[in-house]
Amino acid sequence: DSIPVFVKEGSIIPLQSPVVPLSDTLYIHIYSGVNQNSFTYYEDDGYSYNYQKGYYYKRVIDFIPQERLIHFHKSTGTYSSKFKKLKLVFHGFEKTGRMEINLSKHEVISENNLQIIILDNLQDDIYLRW
Repeated sequence: DSIPVFVKEGSIIPLQSPVVPLSDTLYIHIYSGVNQNSFTYYEDDGYSYNYQKGYYYKRVIDFIPQERLIHFHKSTGTYSSKFKKLKLVFHGFEKTGRMEINLSKHEVISENNLQIIILDNLQDDIYLRW
């Protein structure tokens, strides 16, 4: 059984594992489209007011289809993300077999008409081209 889900083209949707204890991998679903989009991912400890003192993790993710580019901006804040890996799941993208991450080629996993790539959650800028 399945339920159809309607998602706006160019959307960037982060998801975490519903299983406790949580996985160290953040899933980021990116949907193909012709319009540029941006998403700000935010994370903090979830219980204190330390975010007011800069103890948070914030990262802007840009989808720029005209340049065939996804840009994960350098994270801001002093909190370290609990996610050590990023699993990018591309919906509606052409099958490429390889993508370029910071000028280095990486293999792409094809699974159920999706393109998937797993990478380290670096604090610095990440440039992904397909």
